[in-house]
Amino acid sequence: MKFKKLWLYILTPLLVLLGSAALTNTVQAQELKNVITKVGIWETDNGKFVTPDAKGVYNLSPQNQSYENYKFAADFDLSAYDGKLKDGDTFTFTIPAPLSVRAETFELKDKETDTAVGDATVVSNGDNQGGKVTITLKNLAEYLKKKGGTDVRGVSGTFYVAFSSKKETEEESIQLDKTETKDDVNFKMKFKKGGEQDYSKGIGKTNISKVNGTINKEKWESALLGKSGDYVHKWNLRVNPKQAEYNKIVVRDWVDKDYSPMQIIPESIVVTAGYYNKVYALVDDVTLEAGKDYEIKWNDSYTEFTITFNNAKAIRATNGKAAAFRIVYNTTAPADGTKVQNNAEITADDKVLPVSDDRTETITKVIGNSTVTSGGTIQLKTGYRITLYKVDEKSLDRLAGAKFKITPPEGATTAKEEIVTTDASGVAQSKIYTDEDVKKGEFTITEVEAPKGYQLDSTPIKVTVGQEGVIKTVTNKRNNTKAQIQAIKKLTGRAMKAGEFEFDLFDDKTNKVVETVTNDQDGNIKFAELTFDKAGTYNYHIVEKKANKTEKGVTYDANPVGVTVTVTADSEGKLAAAVSYESDDKTFENTYAAEKTSASLEVTKKLTGRELKADEFEFVLKNDADGSELQKVKNTADGKVTFAPIEYTKAGTYNYTIVETNAGKTVDGVTYDNLEVKVTVEVTDDGEGKLHANVTYPADKEFNNSYGTSKAKAALEVTKKLTGRELKADEFEFTLTDQDGNVKETVKNDKDG
Repeated sequence: MKFKKLWLYILTPLLVLLGSAALTNTVQAQELKNVITKVGIWETDNGKFVTPDAKGVYNLSPQNQSYENYKFAADFDLSAYDGKLKDGDTFTFTIPAPLSVRAETFELKDKETDTAVGDATVVSNGDNQGGKVTITLKNLAEYLKKKGGTDVRGVSGTFYVAFSSKKETEEESIQLDKTETKDDVNFKMKFKKGGEQDYSKGIGKTNISKVNGTINKEKWESALLGKSGDYVHKWNLRVNPKQAEYNKIVVRDWVDKDYSPMQIIPESIVVTAGYYNKVYALVDDVTLEAGKDYEIKWNDSYTEFTITFNNAKAIRATNGKAAAFRIVYNTTAPADGTKVQNNAEITADDKVLPVSDDRTETITKVIGNSTVTSGGTIQLKTGYRITLYKVDEKSLDRLAGAKFKITPPEGATTAKEEIVTTDASGVAQSKIYTDEDVKKGEFTITEVEAPKGYQLDSTPIKVTVGQEGVIKTVTNKRNNTKAQIQAIKKLTGRAMKAGEFEFDLFDDKTNKVVETVTNDQDGNIKFAELTFDKAGTYNYHIVEKKANKTEKGVTYDANPVGVTVTVTADSEGKLAAAVSYESDDKTFENTYAAEKTSASLEVTKKLTGRELKADEFEFVLKNDADGSELQKVKNTADGKVTFAPIEYTKAGTYNYTIVETNAGKTVDGVTYDNLEVKVTVEVTDDGEGKLHANVTYPADKEFNNSYGTSKAKAALEVTKKLTGRELKADEFEFTLTDQDGNVKETVKNDKDG
């Protein structure tokens, strides 16, 4: 015969059923007596149990809000009825006067099978007149069918029922019904309004404090966590309440791993500045802006954040002092009856501060009960046992299938070494230990099998188990694989240099830069290896930093390179990664072309013998490479000979010859120089898009021409005429005289005159 456990906590009132019901159609419904084994008082606002004073009196506050401010937490055990439980069986819990309860009804549902296994009905007798809870079992056959069993035994659990007092009272004795409780239960209660407290003295010493941590029913959704839920823990962090003057304040806040797992909901965080009054309320508060008034950084799993106020004392409160700060946020909630812990510390001007000037500890800690006391959900019993949570290191997702070996201390008599396995909720629990065994020493927890797809961490964990038990959150790293994304750089037009081109690798999902690298001398582009811990398709793209631009002669490739990394897992969860490139092309092609340059060649012209005239001499520029004539120009009046600029589009050595037209000849009294001027133009590329031309001339680049006259003869003739008779030869004499009166020659006429 199979035995199954039914463990349900139904809250406000919350019922938990653990155990069995022998199903039969022949036995009539029965009222179960003396099944309430323990009753505690739960404070709704603070989310914890109330403890009595030294005289055993519970000092409570009368109701001053719309809801009841206390709840009875009633443990029950139906094991006395093993094999006899059936649909319709009931048991009751009576709340006596002068307490008040609210009338309500709801189903009790088993989370695992989604089966309603009972109804809870709360009847109110009126204000300060008490009431009664009746729990009726149902659908046990359906539940057992889904669980695969035929008999359920050892039913036990806890339910919660809200109560309050509508008025102030003196000390009163509240006696519970002895037919309902296993033992005699009597509470001494006093309901008195509390006076306003003055916290001024403490505020003046406090550097940091954390409050709240209570669980609240509140729907939430986080895009950054990729999760949603129905319950949160609310936290309030007070920073620099004493309003000291600091340049820089750093606050670190984190979730403690020695308790149940939770994550900070990043979208919920609100940071305000103001000052705290005597009742610890933040006055004249203003909301600060991340990235402007403060910086915030998160770890990968959103279980820790650091907030930095870089110029804290510049933020002033309306009382004229440096501001105090308040950081409020929500965390996820296990909501399973376990505990969570949140810690914080403060550093001011690079010095770690104590939580208060009159204390030495530097960490403020708050433990919250993750117990749902409304609606219905399964809750864990953690006393005198080890509760293990197995979660993903980054996402904190719960992991099923992790196996742990728990070894009791030497000398334990009842506790034995056992293997526990995490369930679908990522939880594993040991057996409940005796008080004698836990006093023997430390228990050792060793992971012996990791969940599929995760790395085994067999490091032993030592714990001491007490009355409240031990809760450990154990993280696992996923199996991972690596992949390297590469590309190629090509440059035409000149040699490529190492490190001259930059490339960004973008994650397509976030469109954020993963890494920026440069090419090597051979054009290889290599990004650091990427680590993947989940099967799936991951898309990236590579972009050159100056894509589609032209700078310093380089025209950059405009096209990105698409990259896909495909990660697959085998049957054992081992991962493998393959990298592919869009269109099988991972090459960036750049071109280099320097801007053209030019050079103008010049010589000079000199003429002796007379004045030089503009444009009277011609000069020829020849290309030595092929002897071709490139240009013909003429001189200016002052002897300058300038050729038109010659353009160059590439580096090299260019040789020219300049000669004068009519070189070596004498024309019209001018003797032409036969000089040949050999000119060299050296064109260099600076590699940054510029060509530079350097002209080299020989020592002599002056063309020297000369002008001169030769002796000339002239025949001077006159005519002689004689009238009256015939002229005779030599009968008349004539003299030639120069300008100075000197006779140069004397001649006579011939017969013709």
